[in-house]
Amino acid sequence: MRAKLKAFGIPLLLIVLLIGALFFHQLLQVKKQPHSDWSRSMPLNYTSEERPVSFLGEEALFLASNGKITGFSLEDPMGSSKGSTLETSVTRGYPFWTDGNMVIHFKEGQIISTQKKEETVLAEEATDISTTKNTIYYWNNDRLFSLDPDDLSVTEVYRFSGDILQAYIGDTGSAIIQVRIDDGHAHLFYLT
Repeated sequence: MRAKLKAFGIPLLLIVLLIGALFFHQLLQVKKQPHSDWSRSMPLNYTSEERPVSFLGEEALFLASNGKITGFSLEDPMGSSKGSTLETSVTRGYPFWTDGNMVIHFKEGQIISTQKKEETVLAEEATDISTTKNTIYYWNNDRLFSLDPDDLSVTEVYRFSGDILQAYIGDTGSAIIQVRIDDGHAHLFYLT
């Protein structure tokens, strides 16, 4: 029995120790910072009692919470940020679009544009909205609309056979549209 333990146990123990040492070495390499002043995260000096809705625009990250939209733009790649605040309330749980001056959002079944605390109704009937930096889609039941943030023009994109549940927009403007077929099924459509 001791002979078998020496023949198999000691080499097996050495292999486990070698693998453990390699794992520990790689873990230290992953945690090592490239520069002593470098950090993987950057505090934005932002606190909120509720989970904020976020929007990543061309120049800044915007966080909406407690009736305000706070924008953070990075001034240099390694650190400091500059904040700005818009006194505009967006509907909690719905995405919004902003350029730092104007805010386009969903409110009580309408698409609203807010600029300098002045609200303008862009669409009277809407079910939901989806936004990215350059693209705004909103829908009313089975009809999908595109809203151009530059001139606020609205274009009907497509009319589906069922109600639109959600639109997922990519950075290039292409989108995946989820359309309800019945209570348990939905179809996905790719829109370019």
